[in-house]
Amino acid sequence: MIFEERLSVPANTTKASPKSVTINVVRGVLTRFGWFWPPGSQQLGHAIIESHGSQLIPRNPDQDLSDNGQGFVFDTFIKLRRPPYVLTLKAWNDDDTYSHKVTVRFSIIPEKDLPLLQGALEELRRIRTVLEKVSMGESPEVEDASG
Repeated sequence: MIFEERLSVPANTTKASPKSVTINVVRGVLTRFGWFWPPGSQQLGHAIIESHGSQLIPRNPDQDLSDNGQGFVFDTFIKLRRPPYVLTLKAWNDDDTYSHKVTVRFSIIPEKDLPLLQGALEELRRIRTVLEKVSMGESPEVEDASG
Protein backbone atom coordinates (compact mmCIF):
# COMPACT_ATOMS: atom_id res chain seq x y z
CA MET A 1 0.00 0.00 0.00
CA ILE A 2 1.29 3.44 -0.89
CA PHE A 3 0.71 6.42 1.38
CA GLU A 4 1.27 10.12 0.70
CA GLU A 5 0.91 13.15 2.92
CA ARG A 6 1.60 16.84 2.35
CA LEU A 7 2.01 19.35 5.12
CA SER A 8 2.31 23.12 4.67
CA VAL A 9 4.44 24.66 7.41
CA PRO A 10 4.07 28.39 8.09
CA ALA A 11 7.09 30.67 8.52
CA ASN A 12 8.52 30.77 12.05
CA THR A 13 7.11 27.38 13.07
CA THR A 14 9.52 26.18 15.75
CA LYS A 15 10.87 22.71 16.47
CA ALA A 16 9.43 23.08 19.98
CA SER A 17 5.93 23.66 18.53
CA PRO A 18 5.90 21.86 15.18
CA LYS A 19 2.98 21.52 12.81
CA SER A 20 1.82 17.90 12.66
CA VAL A 21 -0.56 15.55 10.92
CA THR A 22 -1.57 12.01 11.83
CA ILE A 23 -1.40 9.43 9.05
CA ASN A 24 -3.55 6.32 9.43
CA VAL A 25 -1.63 3.27 8.23
CA VAL A 26 -1.94 -0.51 8.44
CA ARG A 27 -0.20 -3.20 10.45
CA GLY A 28 2.74 -4.40 8.41
CA VAL A 29 6.25 -3.47 7.30
CA LEU A 30 7.27 -0.04 6.05
CA THR A 31 9.57 -0.89 3.14
CA ARG A 32 10.22 2.37 1.25
CA PHE A 33 10.18 6.00 2.32
CA GLY A 34 10.73 9.32 0.57
CA TRP A 35 10.36 13.01 1.21
CA PHE A 36 10.51 16.22 -0.78
CA TRP A 37 10.79 19.91 0.10
CA PRO A 38 10.31 22.07 -3.04
CA PRO A 39 13.03 24.30 -4.47
CA GLY A 40 13.30 27.53 -2.53
CA SER A 41 13.01 25.98 0.90
CA GLN A 42 16.79 26.39 1.30
CA GLN A 43 16.89 23.62 3.91
CA LEU A 44 14.88 25.80 6.25
CA GLY A 45 12.04 23.26 6.45
CA HIS A 46 12.56 20.22 8.68
CA ALA A 47 10.48 17.12 9.32
CA ILE A 48 10.45 13.85 11.23
CA ILE A 49 8.13 10.83 11.38
CA GLU A 50 7.07 9.53 14.77
CA SER A 51 5.34 6.37 15.94
CA HIS A 52 3.89 6.19 19.44
CA GLY A 53 5.76 9.34 20.49
CA SER A 54 9.22 8.13 19.38
CA GLN A 55 11.12 9.32 16.33
CA LEU A 56 11.00 6.64 13.63
CA ILE A 57 12.47 8.45 10.59
CA PRO A 58 15.22 9.40 10.47
CA ARG A 59 16.40 6.77 12.93
CA ASN A 60 18.99 9.09 14.46
CA PRO A 61 17.07 11.39 16.85
CA ASP A 62 19.57 14.21 16.25
CA GLN A 63 18.66 14.38 12.55
CA ASP A 64 15.64 15.47 10.52
CA LEU A 65 14.46 15.46 6.90
CA SER A 66 15.49 18.62 5.07
CA ASP A 67 16.57 19.55 1.54
CA ASN A 68 16.11 22.14 -1.18
CA GLY A 69 14.27 20.63 -4.13
CA GLN A 70 16.19 17.35 -4.31
CA GLY A 71 14.07 14.93 -2.33
CA PHE A 72 15.25 11.55 -1.16
CA VAL A 73 13.96 7.98 -1.28
CA PHE A 74 15.33 4.99 0.59
CA ASP A 75 14.49 1.37 1.32
CA THR A 76 13.86 0.34 4.90
CA PHE A 77 12.34 -2.49 6.91
CA ILE A 78 10.39 -1.12 9.86
CA LYS A 79 7.75 -3.32 11.48
CA LEU A 80 4.54 -1.55 12.45
CA ARG A 81 2.89 -3.99 14.82
CA ARG A 82 1.52 -2.00 17.75
CA PRO A 83 -1.89 -0.36 17.54
CA PRO A 84 -2.99 2.25 16.89
CA TYR A 85 -1.55 2.02 13.39
CA VAL A 86 -0.70 5.67 12.87
CA LEU A 87 2.40 7.64 12.00
CA THR A 88 2.81 11.33 12.82
CA LEU A 89 4.50 13.73 10.44
CA LYS A 90 5.96 16.65 12.40
CA ALA A 91 7.54 19.63 10.66
CA TRP A 92 8.95 23.02 11.49
CA ASN A 93 10.19 25.94 9.43
CA ASP A 94 13.16 28.17 10.26
CA ASP A 95 12.23 30.59 7.44
CA ASP A 96 11.04 33.92 8.83
CA THR A 97 9.23 34.93 5.62
CA TYR A 98 7.82 32.02 3.62
CA SER A 99 5.84 28.90 4.38
CA HIS A 100 7.12 25.63 2.90
CA LYS A 101 5.38 22.34 2.09
CA VAL A 102 6.86 18.91 2.74
CA THR A 103 5.63 15.81 0.91
CA VAL A 104 6.25 12.33 2.29
CA ARG A 105 5.50 9.08 0.46
CA PHE A 106 5.99 5.58 1.73
CA SER A 107 4.94 2.00 1.14
CA ILE A 108 3.80 -0.55 3.68
CA ILE A 109 3.40 -4.24 3.01
CA PRO A 110 0.32 -5.27 5.00
CA GLU A 111 0.94 -8.09 7.46
CA LYS A 112 -1.49 -10.37 5.60
CA ASP A 113 0.82 -10.18 2.54
CA LEU A 114 4.05 -10.93 4.42
CA PRO A 115 3.94 -14.74 3.92
CA LEU A 116 3.91 -14.18 0.16
CA LEU A 117 6.90 -11.85 0.46
CA GLN A 118 8.72 -14.34 2.69
CA GLY A 119 8.19 -17.09 0.09
CA ALA A 120 9.59 -14.86 -2.65
CA LEU A 121 12.63 -13.98 -0.52
CA GLU A 122 13.32 -17.66 0.17
CA GLU A 123 13.15 -18.41 -3.56
CA LEU A 124 15.57 -15.55 -4.30
CA ARG A 125 17.98 -16.91 -1.67
CA ARG A 126 17.81 -20.35 -3.29
CA ILE A 127 18.53 -18.85 -6.72
CA ARG A 128 21.45 -16.84 -5.30
CA THR A 129 22.94 -20.01 -3.77
CA VAL A 130 22.68 -21.83 -7.10
CA LEU A 131 24.30 -18.90 -8.95
CA GLU A 132 27.12 -18.69 -6.41
CA LYS A 133 27.85 -22.42 -6.84
CA VAL A 134 27.84 -22.09 -10.62
CA SER A 135 30.20 -19.08 -10.48
CA MET A 136 32.60 -21.13 -8.32
CA GLY A 137 32.56 -23.94 -10.86
CA GLU A 138 30.54 -26.25 -8.64
CA SER A 139 27.64 -28.33 -9.78
CA PRO A 140 24.56 -27.00 -8.04
CA GLU A 141 22.04 -29.39 -6.58
CA VAL A 142 18.77 -27.99 -7.84
CA GLU A 143 15.55 -29.09 -6.17
CA ASP A 144 12.49 -29.64 -8.30
CA ALA A 145 10.29 -26.63 -7.51
CA SER A 146 7.15 -28.56 -8.45
CA GLY A 147 7.35 -30.50 -5.22
